[in-house]
Amino acid sequence: MLAVVSICGIVFSLYHYLLIIIFLVGIIIYAQFNLLTKKKYIKAVIWGSILIIAFMVSEVNCTVKDNERGQYLSKLTDGESVYVFGRIYKSEYKNNSYSYYLKSNSGFKILIYSDNDILSVGDCPTIKGKIHKFSSATNDGEFNQEEFYYSQMILFRLEPEKIVKLDKQIFNFEKAIYVFKDELANSLHKISDGEELGALCTMLLGEKSLLSKDMKEAYQDAGISHILAISGLHISLVGIGIYGFMRKRRAGFVCAMIVAGSIAYIYYFMSGCAISTERALFMFFLTMIAQTIGRSNDMLNSLGISILIIYQWMN
Repeated sequence: MLAVVSICGIVFSLYHYLLIIIFLVGIIIYAQFNLLTKKKYIKAVIWGSILIIAFMVSEVNCTVKDNERGQYLSKLTDGESVYVFGRIYKSEYKNNSYSYYLKSNSGFKILIYSDNDILSVGDCPTIKGKIHKFSSATNDGEFNQEEFYYSQMILFRLEPEKIVKLDKQIFNFEKAIYVFKDELANSLHKISDGEELGALCTMLLGEKSLLSKDMKEAYQDAGISHILAISGLHISLVGIGIYGFMRKRRAGFVCAMIVAGSIAYIYYFMSGCAISTERALFMFFLTMIAQTIGRSNDMLNSLGISILIIYQWMN
C-alpha cells in the first residue's frame, strides 16, 4: 500500500488540482458501493489519504528548497571570490586530487577540489575561494552535471585560495570511521594489488579511487557495473548476518537489533552514504523492528516508508 501511495503522492504533487478532484470522486464512488461501512476500508482510506498528503507536503518542501537554492545562486557570479564556512562531512581521493564535501550552516553543500590533502572529515574550516558553477546539459542524453550535484544539494564547486580559519576536533565519529576505512583498505592491499585491489575496495568499501578507468569500462561493457555499487545486498549481508549470528548466540531481539543496526549504519557511512545504501538501511531497520515486535515485514511497505523518510527529511 505504501509503495502505491508514495507514487500517488508524488504524482498528486505535480498535478495538484486535477488529481485531487479525481481522488475525491473516487472516494465518493467507493462509498456508493457501501464498502465504507466496513471498518477496514475506512481505515485504509484514512491512512491512504494521510500518506498521500505527506508526500504532497514533501514535494512542497523540496520546491521551497529549490527556490531558495535558485535565489541564493542568482546572487553569485561564476569566478567570484567568496568566504564559506561549514563542516567537512565527506572526503574522497580520485584522479590524483582530493574532493571535500562541506555542509554550510544554511544546510547547503559545497564541493571543494584541491591537489593537496588539506582537510579531514569533521574539520570546520572558513575558506576563501573562487566559485565555479556546474554546467548544465546542452544536448539530449548528455550528462547533466548541474542536476547531478543539485540532487545532492551541492550548490557549486569551490577552488580554495586560502584557509582563513580551521577548527579541528580531536576526536569525532566521522573521522574515526574514515580512519577505520583506511585501515581496512590497507589490509586489502596486503592480500591483493593492482586491478584486483581496486575492485575489492570498490565492492566492499565503496572506495572507487583505486579502480582504473579501463576496469570500470570493462564492468560496464559486461553489464555488471551494478555490483560495484554498495546497495541493499551489502547492507543485508552485514546487518542480517550479524543479527542472525547474535540471535544464534541467544541474544535478545532488542540487543541483536541495536548491535546489528549500529554496525549497518557504520558500514553505510563508511561506504559513502549513497542514496541506494540509505534506502536499504531504512528497509533493514524496518525489518529489524518488525521482528522485534513480532510482526511480519512487507517489502513494498518498507520501500514506501523508506521513500517517505528520504523524500521528506533527507533532501
